Amino acid sequence: MPGAPHSAYAKELAGFVANGYRGVKLKTGAETVAEEAKRIRAVREAIGPDVMLMLDMNAAYDLETCIGFARAVEPFAPFWLEEPLHWYLQPADFARLAAVTPIPLAHGERELHRYAARDFITQGAIRYLQFDSTRYAGFTESLRLAHLASQHGVRITPHHAPELHAHLVAAFPEAGFGVESHGDEARDPIWHGLFKKRAEVRHSYVHMNDDPGFGIEIDWTFAEKHAVR
Repeated sequence: MPGAPHSAYAKELAGFVANGYRGVKLKTGAETVAEEAKRIRAVREAIGPDVMLMLDMNAAYDLETCIGFARAVEPFAPFWLEEPLHWYLQPADFARLAAVTPIPLAHGERELHRYAARDFITQGAIRYLQFDSTRYAGFTESLRLAHLASQHGVRITPHHAPELHAHLVAAFPEAGFGVESHGDEARDPIWHGLFKKRAEVRHSYVHMNDDPGFGIEIDWTFAEKHAVR
């Protein structure tokens, strides 16, 4: 948010914690490393020491700058650094970063198939794999990746679509960590309105129903109202 004070981010993320979330995510990488460290400090102080704070970087840094960033934010105990390096950098670059910081690396939402994800897993580049079944050739491809990740000690943390991915995480209790949501209707009105039935996010946990398959029923009236023609 251009021009927003650090307190605005602290207040927003503390609000999610007040609503029951035990893990929150902060976008980082738009400002200088020093300024980002100040903003992250403000958020950590607002949410307390026990809430998981993920830093989502959207490919902001080259390797050298990201090493400096990791060292600057380490005192604030980030749970992970997500997509830390420029889009064109490879698993070998992530592995170099992973070797110099104790903060785990998470990556994978923008990859499109299991072959790229395989290299991130097998080269020790990441500890959390964030594939997305709506991008990777469907749920079956994600199932293949979950098997591979579990064999290499990498945890699966799927990107978005908790109504789908909660089933996958539940099927891999030792390797599955969690799924992601936007937290409120204002941030993701489509997800909150598109389904008559789906998994529900309550108090930081995804609750699945007992219906067949994914337990999804689409609200076609809502879909028709928002269709693009």
